Amino acid sequence: MKNPVGRLVWTQLLLVGGLLASRGTIAVSPSIEATIRDAQVVALELDRCPLWTQVPPQEVERRRKITDLYERLSRYPTDAIRAGVALYVQSYSPSDVRHVEAVQKVFAFVRVFFNVPSKFALDKQPPLSIAGSPVSVDRVVDFLWPFSIDAEGQLSLTGVDSGFHTGPDIDAIATFNVMETRLARRFPSPP
Repeated sequence: MKNPVGRLVWTQLLLVGGLLASRGTIAVSPSIEATIRDAQVVALELDRCPLWTQVPPQEVERRRKITDLYERLSRYPTDAIRAGVALYVQSYSPSDVRHVEAVQKVFAFVRVFFNVPSKFALDKQPPLSIAGSPVSVDRVVDFLWPFSIDAEGQLSLTGVDSGFHTGPDIDAIATFNVMETRLARRFPSPP
């Protein structure tokens, strides 16, 4: 399913299939039921997770818990994660502040799910949109931000959001879809 329209249709089918299955009006295969259930878990856990931009850098343990949750969610199958992200982001109107918070959570989450390059020099075409990622004065993009790799080689939530953003809003679902076509998963997919 490399077609974004196909992904949207798949997501909608998952949601409708879940609704119909819960009402007992349709027989759904066990694999689709599992994907629906996993997508609902992903959406619910993202919703419950604290917004990383509101957790100060000195609260290392709370930031570690956010990273741990993102790593656990990253072990679900890709289809379930895509559907869960769509379910979560689309559950709020774009005019609702919770939609902005959802996009900020997904922005951080996809940097854990996908094996995002940490630094990329802008002397060539970047593999991803630079929207939301810091760019240094020497034109190096930090795609991994708000995460960094610590001395033990583990992801660490170290970024601080200034609250100052310019440019168009980030489309979290489109970002997920683009990253999926260009990047590998950071953690293996379950069997």
